[in-house]
Amino acid sequence: TRRNLARGLPEMVNTLDFPAVKRTLSLCGSGPSLLASVPELVGKVMACNAAIPALAQVGVPLDYAMIWDATPEMVRYAEVIPGCEWMIASRVHPDVIDKLLALGQTVTLWHRATTDPAMAALYGLQRPQVFGGATALTTGPFLAGAMGYEDVHIFGGDSSFPDIAAS
Repeated sequence: TRRNLARGLPEMVNTLDFPAVKRTLSLCGSGPSLLASVPELVGKVMACNAAIPALAQVGVPLDYAMIWDATPEMVRYAEVIPGCEWMIASRVHPDVIDKLLALGQTVTLWHRATTDPAMAALYGLQRPQVFGGATALTTGPFLAGAMGYEDVHIFGGDSSFPDIAAS
């Protein structure tokens, strides 16, 4: 996190930077129903983790790609996506950001909420923190809300039961 903060990249510093109007976002996880749900996507599209290459490969224009996992393996999702803003948690492994910057991609840092006093001190009061769940898809609605989206549709959130579940 310290290395990523020291880069001087744009950050989601003030959630008021985003207009407070009803904006629609399709938030996409990588569940088995995702690709069948592509015709139902509405508004802007944010793909999380493995949904990034899955949607890009079928030609879905991504407005945002979100990575929040801290593991170095996440570098596999960093690729060139024209017109896409990469919403990268400051805790993400530095190799992910290095690759995105080398590819000329637009990266905006955001900060995962913490109860760790040392991390809270590192973030400081000027950096809002985004709450959420244990996965990118359960954190995504909180990030979308902080970005000014009020109408969030979730796709590909059906885990691993394609025969009995749908998004």
